[in-house]
Amino acid sequence: MTLRNASRKPMPAGLGWHPYFPRHQGVELSFAASAVWLNGSDSLPHERLPVPPQWDFARRRALGHVGLDNCFEGWHRQASVHWPQAGVGVEMTAQEGLDHLVVFTPPAPQDFIAVEPVSHLNNAINLPVPQAHGIVVLGPGQNMTRTLRMSIRLDGSGAIV
Repeated sequence: MTLRNASRKPMPAGLGWHPYFPRHQGVELSFAASAVWLNGSDSLPHERLPVPPQWDFARRRALGHVGLDNCFEGWHRQASVHWPQAGVGVEMTAQEGLDHLVVFTPPAPQDFIAVEPVSHLNNAINLPVPQAHGIVVLGPGQNMTRTLRMSIRLDGSGAIV
């Protein structure tokens, strides 16, 4: 994905993907991160903490209904969603510059989840130093490019589709 500043003035920029996946019984999630932002009453990040055990998906495990709508930092830019009953999974590998991962797991009975590699912390544009949270300032005519690879894996075969 590429964003180009076609104006004559500098502009703040950020990019990200927001893939949604079906939440079938037993869906599993895997990604490693060093920190997570807790949301305030306005549903925007306000406090950065180490990842608590209940939100630690460094080892693939059942997602359940943990109720996340949070931005993770220090993730290794690799995540997977796996449906063991169907024998299929999706692996995501993000390029440097997609240094945040938003995970959205709405409460039941919602039937979807989202695992979202993004360049910046939610609401970073409104923080005192947006660039410290992933926002990039593009000069006139400059581009920002970020790459995400998504692969489908079939259990047992190792096949990538």
